[in-house]
Amino acid sequence: MQQRFVYEYLKDLNQSAAYRRTWYNCAPGSLCAAASRLYRNVKVNRAVQSAMKDRLASGRIRADDVMRWLWNIVIADPNEPIQYRRVNCRKCWSDIARDPTDDPNPDCGFYFGEGIGEIYHSDT
Repeated sequence: MQQRFVYEYLKDLNQSAAYRRTWYNCAPGSLCAAASRLYRNVKVNRAVQSAMKDRLASGRIRADDVMRWLWNIVIADPNEPIQYRRVNCRKCWSDIARDPTDDPNPDCGFYFGEGIGEIYHSDT
């Protein structure tokens, strides 16, 4: 049962949840105390630490990969894949054929010369 507790603990690193999954008939009031007591057991704690070291050594979790992934999130530019653009409406340049790349006409009565908003998805 202790090996089962170690296995369950490594899933989410939650003592109470691992204890509940290992011993189904545990009273809710004593769950935290029992889980903590079992985790402090020398054999169980050594098994958890050993399994954590094995997990790190096997390459399942590498700190460098996690830091690189987090850094890429921090420096990501949200405008790369999706952009919000202001383009001219169909009334901006009514006397000329509408070119979507033209800027909005500041004298346009519709949308107060600001044009309309358009979301542009770049091809990735």
